[in-house]
Amino acid sequence: MAAIGCPQVLSEDSPPVGEWQPSEEEVEAMLIRKLAMLEEYIRFDGHSRPPVGDRCQVLRQKIRSLEDEISKAGNLSSALRYLQTVPESHFRQVTCKSFVQWLDSGNIASSVMPDDAGKGESSRKRKVQGSNDGYHVFSASSQKSSLDPSSRSKRLRTEGNEKTPCLRCRILKKKCDSLEQCRHCPSQGFDNESDYWKVLGCFRGHLRDLSIIFCPAFSRSCQRKLSYRPGGIEIINFVLTKSRVSDQKRRRMLNLVLTRDDFFQLAESSWEDTARRESLASSGSSSVQYDQSTDSQKIDLEDYEAAWSVLQAVSMDRVYLTKTAYNLFTLLSLGNSFSKSEPTSWELFKLAKRLLRQSTELYLLERLCAQIASGDMVGKAPFDPTRSTPNTLVLVNLTEDVETFLRNFERTCSGRAKLSGTAQIACFYALLVFGVAKSILTDAYSFRATYEDPNPWSEEEASKIASGYKALVSVFCWASKNDIVLYDVSSVNNGEAHNRLLQTRKMVQGSQWETLAFKGTKEFLLGLGTCFLPDGSYNGFFTQRFGLTELPTIVLKATPVGKSNFIEHPGMGVPASPPNHETSPASISTLDGTSVPFSISEGVSSSASPNAMIQAGSPDQTSRELLREGHSEVARYDSPTGFSPTAFTFVAHDGNEPPIPARTHGGRRGALPPATLKKAREVRKVGACWNCWVMKMPCSEGSICQRCLKKGIKSNARCDRAPFAAYMDTLFPEWIISDFSAEAISSYIATNTRGFTSQTMDVDVTSWADAFSVTLSVNYFNPTPYGSTQQTYHGRDGKPLGVESLPVGILDLDIKELGEITLKKIDVIIQNPRFPIQILGNNSSSVSTLVFEIIFDFYNAMPVKNNLIHDCFKLIATIRSINRPVLFTSSSATHILTHLQIDSPASQLYSSRILNRQTKALSYHTSRIMTTKVLSQLEKTMRSRDKSLWPTCFAAMLLLAYCMEQMEILARAYIQAAKMGDPESKAAVGNEPEEYCEMVDGGPYAQLSHLFHALYRTGKADNGGLNPLREDFGGQDDAGFDGVAIKMICGVREKVLGNVEMLQERDKPLDFSVGQEEFAKNSSGRLVAKFLLSFL
Repeated sequence: MAAIGCPQVLSEDSPPVGEWQPSEEEVEAMLIRKLAMLEEYIRFDGHSRPPVGDRCQVLRQKIRSLEDEISKAGNLSSALRYLQTVPESHFRQVTCKSFVQWLDSGNIASSVMPDDAGKGESSRKRKVQGSNDGYHVFSASSQKSSLDPSSRSKRLRTEGNEKTPCLRCRILKKKCDSLEQCRHCPSQGFDNESDYWKVLGCFRGHLRDLSIIFCPAFSRSCQRKLSYRPGGIEIINFVLTKSRVSDQKRRRMLNLVLTRDDFFQLAESSWEDTARRESLASSGSSSVQYDQSTDSQKIDLEDYEAAWSVLQAVSMDRVYLTKTAYNLFTLLSLGNSFSKSEPTSWELFKLAKRLLRQSTELYLLERLCAQIASGDMVGKAPFDPTRSTPNTLVLVNLTEDVETFLRNFERTCSGRAKLSGTAQIACFYALLVFGVAKSILTDAYSFRATYEDPNPWSEEEASKIASGYKALVSVFCWASKNDIVLYDVSSVNNGEAHNRLLQTRKMVQGSQWETLAFKGTKEFLLGLGTCFLPDGSYNGFFTQRFGLTELPTIVLKATPVGKSNFIEHPGMGVPASPPNHETSPASISTLDGTSVPFSISEGVSSSASPNAMIQAGSPDQTSRELLREGHSEVARYDSPTGFSPTAFTFVAHDGNEPPIPARTHGGRRGALPPATLKKAREVRKVGACWNCWVMKMPCSEGSICQRCLKKGIKSNARCDRAPFAAYMDTLFPEWIISDFSAEAISSYIATNTRGFTSQTMDVDVTSWADAFSVTLSVNYFNPTPYGSTQQTYHGRDGKPLGVESLPVGILDLDIKELGEITLKKIDVIIQNPRFPIQILGNNSSSVSTLVFEIIFDFYNAMPVKNNLIHDCFKLIATIRSINRPVLFTSSSATHILTHLQIDSPASQLYSSRILNRQTKALSYHTSRIMTTKVLSQLEKTMRSRDKSLWPTCFAAMLLLAYCMEQMEILARAYIQAAKMGDPESKAAVGNEPEEYCEMVDGGPYAQLSHLFHALYRTGKADNGGLNPLREDFGGQDDAGFDGVAIKMICGVREKVLGNVEMLQERDKPLDFSVGQEEFAKNSSGRLVAKFLLSFL
């Protein structure tokens, strides 16, 4: 651990005589310091420290966890006394007196529990600080204790009682463990924004801790740098304040209420009719105030604050005039009406309305800053002249109110399947309003990208906000006793509750859910803001501007006669039930998966069924015009691939499993027998092997499952449970990258140089085909005599290549930072039409060239670029960059030679052996990252079992086959160079090219190609299989492919498969006795041809 600056672990043995012997106190101090340094190293892993607000949030969570453990041990009182009497020597940045005062002020503990655990039920629960009667409902300690261990919940118990269950395990009823990242949760990442559990990561703690997602640290920054569009930067200061409705705003609001009867009634038509909505927004943004106060006492303006504030945003952007599927005014009007009779139960709804108003105020401020920076500001900027600091604006701080909302939401949803009645309806309305506030917050934060330097906003922040909202949806459904929309209201005796349910169902258009493939309330809530409906309306109550242009349009699902999922209710225009249908409690849709046909399972699917929703078309003409008018700046947010990760895919359920169609017959009914259940649980821990998964057969434990053993030796090789990403170690074994590790490069520099100089310069280097250049900051170094750093490059035949090595290198190499820069450069060059010519080189076969050009045309013709294919191209580019040394551009080489006072012909090419090793380390690093990413995306694509994704999966398989060919060529060249004694390479003894190629052919290539054919049953086209490369394939009618995919398939069929002799010529065993150049030519297109021939 000395490499990261930590003291070595002290030995327990006595040190030799004469050496320093630390005291026990010194040993303790050093160990504490080492622990702190290692924790910081692991936490940040080379990245910059997060903002202080985020760090404080993490520290509070850790402190709460420690307090819980101390309370369980019954030592809370002594711990408090210890904190108050701690010696002065423990303090550096704060004084002991200040710390004790801070303790006395109430900031000591977030959970104060008495030592005596037998003082009643409330003493066994953990109080939430700042709430009256709230408890941390997502904690193992909140469960009722029992003297009988067998009576405790087996699913919710933690292993070792070290940590509370994470949120995902709590919701999905998994047995969580005590690791920092539990084994059930996916590692946090943003490669699949539709998997919101993956975006959130393994979240432990209170729901109020999610406030850091909705109110990130940059939203509270008190100083920003505005980058003006004409040029120049100016500092803008902000004063944080709590939001309130001023008297001026009240009078303006009152003027709109009294002058516009449609706003006073929050009439449905006022929002539905976009012309009236625009008129209301224009009137609401007027500065006219109502001076008389007599009538204001009769009107509760709190009912109109949220609606009035939303109209301010509508007046600022015509995008918000887009037709919405659901009426925002109806939502607010019904909520206001329902809350009058039971204000206590509807407190959460009021908090959500307050957040909606505050979110709009933040949006208006961010919009103002964008106008100031762009020069579109009319008049002077409204800076506060009373402040001592110049250019000061007032900034609304939402953090406290968001935490209050989340704390109350957590208290309301405090138990599984217990939320019902008025509390459930109020929580449902609050969640809908909070969803609108979430969209406005996202739009507000996105403005930061248009004016602030540096830009704090990223698409990952939008993914976090959307995922945080979806997590709240999961909590609500977990806590709900019944589906609030699909519930059989005929069984409700209370007339008022009966009417509320009917009005709520009408508001969300429950009668249309089946044709839209919404199976229940959860899918409805998760689908808000993710698509357009067939009539061109936005699927939500309020349009979110950010990511709007990338949303798909869903198509109606054909509903067979008599197959409606809705129960007939008096006065509701819903499909009639079948004649033999008998209404009973068993037919009621619940949210815990205990009844059919309306059950909503928590862990079934991450996307809607492909038959239920596909991309088809775009919004109606009116919406298109609005998008064109209001989205002049949206293009700057798009990614290089044309795909915006903020275009969140419609998500039907939690989890990562493939879409499962609704069960119409058969299947398991009731609980499994104990023995079968135990076996199923054991298999779930290790996962089914791919051979059993693809055949949809039950699997068993063991290195080779029983089914694969019975099938014979051929199946044994495929009895693999590891994810596709595990093949990264097969393609990049340790010996092939050993010379480019940080230790190897450091050793090479220490052996061949006398150290670097302090003089730094920027140079441009190029890789393959001069397709792109990267600017690097390098230093000169002093080479050692007879070292290899300035030896001329020679070819495999021993002849000079005409490339000289110069004494420059990177002093402080940051692989991660340079890797990100390189991948961004590759994103740009992939858009170049000459990319196939630049990437393939002279040794590529005609098969590789044809296939590569067809797939590249397929990618370019996509209306929305596919991430999987795009990343395959990036992977190929990174692998190809390993094959040749980097070269200095002519201008950079001239600059270096001038400094070194060296004369050389202009035709000479220049490189650097040290810089070449460093850039090769960079290429291997990016190649491994992209390999893991591509294999993970391919696995998710295959697991979906979606036939419409066949063209994408097929193209990715061909590109991966090409990558595997290039890796085999690279490995053979590496070993050949080692045998020739090339100073650039050293290979481990015993690693031969035959072994590596056999390992690749029999491992990743054989497994992936087998799974592809078995999944789509390409060899059984006459029996339900899918093989579009066959001559009688009918195109769109057969599989629902679009025209772009059909063109690609026809191109492969006609240009490649039409010449079988060309493919058979490439599909030959490798000859390892030939030279490297001949080996590369023979290997090019071999696996590609082999994969294509398997379709014939």
